[in-house]
Amino acid sequence: MCALSSHRGSGVRPLAISAPIWAGQVVMDKASEVVSRAELVGTMTGHTEGTVRANNPISEEQPSTEELPSQVLRSLVLQVEQLHTEKLKDVDLTVHEGEILGLAGLVGSGRSSLARVLGGLERGYTGTVRVTDKEVKLDNPRSANAAGIWYVPEDRQALALFPAFDVWEDIGLPILGSFRRFGTWLSTRMGVEHAHREVNRLRIEPPTPQRRTRTLSGGNQQKVVLSRALQREMKILVLDEPSQGVDIQTREEIALLLADLAVDGTAIIVISSDFEELLTVSDRILVLRDGQIAAELDPKLQTEASVLQAVSLRAGMSASGSPRTA
Repeated sequence: MCALSSHRGSGVRPLAISAPIWAGQVVMDKASEVVSRAELVGTMTGHTEGTVRANNPISEEQPSTEELPSQVLRSLVLQVEQLHTEKLKDVDLTVHEGEILGLAGLVGSGRSSLARVLGGLERGYTGTVRVTDKEVKLDNPRSANAAGIWYVPEDRQALALFPAFDVWEDIGLPILGSFRRFGTWLSTRMGVEHAHREVNRLRIEPPTPQRRTRTLSGGNQQKVVLSRALQREMKILVLDEPSQGVDIQTREEIALLLADLAVDGTAIIVISSDFEELLTVSDRILVLRDGQIAAELDPKLQTEASVLQAVSLRAGMSASGSPRTA
């Protein structure tokens, strides 16, 4: 007999004979084939799927779950043409205001290279990047931020977090200057008061801004990274594996946060090896294979199995998932 422990419900159901849920004690124990994902999520988080939105204070007016896949596309925000790096081969893509674009691909497909280019971390690329129809050169993270692009990397521990900082410092890093008094002294009180609002907004636990970031769980550390991204006005948010290493409730809260940002007009790119996540949050999915865009998929017409097939195939596919004829 083998025991599998996971906070990802979809990973347990195909493998397990039974699915006991533990919250200090066993609160549910059913055969895995009769347990739906919604029931797993509800038992683990205390919410039925879709109710987190109603209870989440991220924004006062939130669209229903049914509205999420059908975001109305507005003006063009990001246009990438003939982007070429060591891993990418003349990639073209566009993202509109209020659109969530998913990127799927196997390891080595070039998906993270594309994210790093947009984040200003991959110099030496060729091609054109335009933000709101203005050509930008992304030589470093500062130039990306100046263009309105914020990049959340896959490895938050090494590239995104400041583990020795307090939560309020980590969240407020982009706007620390606004916490200065008399031009020089950094006001901890101002920073902590600001962070309290952000901590409550994203439900960071424990809600203690003067706690070291390194002491938080993986899910709450990711919320700190996302909160920092929200401190500056941005046009484009690029996230590489945003739900990696986080619990199932945080995954749902991140999805709702992205939906809220899209409603406010932010163009979002989500790179994920979790196809269920891409199908849940995306308006479109582009498939990267061997450094090229190989397919464009409509999430409403796809399953996890069909996306896996798309990233593994050698021939291109159309938006519906059928083979391309041209």
